[in-house]
Amino acid sequence: MYQKKRQNYKSKFDLIKDKDEEILWEDKPVFLPFISVGILQITLGLLIPLIIVLINYIGKFDLDYESYHWNVLIIFGIQFLFGLYQIFYNIFNYSNTSFAFTNKRVMFSSGYSFVDFKTIDYDNILELEVKANFIEKMFNVGTIRFFNGRTKHDEGNTTKLYDEWNSIKDVLTVYQMVKQISFDFKHSNNSKFSTNPSYKINNNYTQR
Repeated sequence: MYQKKRQNYKSKFDLIKDKDEEILWEDKPVFLPFISVGILQITLGLLIPLIIVLINYIGKFDLDYESYHWNVLIIFGIQFLFGLYQIFYNIFNYSNTSFAFTNKRVMFSSGYSFVDFKTIDYDNILELEVKANFIEKMFNVGTIRFFNGRTKHDEGNTTKLYDEWNSIKDVLTVYQMVKQISFDFKHSNNSKFSTNPSYKINNNYTQR
């Protein structure tokens, strides 16, 4: 059934997959929650100055109000501009943003005029988790995060760097599928998901 659905469909991931590799699932993020990360940044930009003003009002601190007001505006302005940038970045990036998993690895595509690809082999996935912010919950979508050992070091602090499938439909179903395939890939020399049709779910990717 899956193969029949893909007969007349050209996936951008066909450009990078191996000859013996099969795309088992592919989809795009849902548009509105995908761009909403910028809205969250703008909301945060409003909340922080309001909290500062409220603390100052309750505490009645003796402050230089001219510099105080400028500091509040700067904090809001930085968050607002960053949020606005994130919204437009995701809008222009959306057409080339897709996610997929195969019988060998997970795949990511993004980019403006050119498509950038990234893949993570199943045996390199160290952590796999699912999350959803409050806007994603409103749209019944979520984000799957992959950790393959990349970290960032800053003044003695180590931060994990995750790759993400953002704002995808049926997130728990897809999460369980990837989790099971990753487990089988790591624990079986003869990957059973390549021959077991129960691992294949309908390809609900639609070209936008």
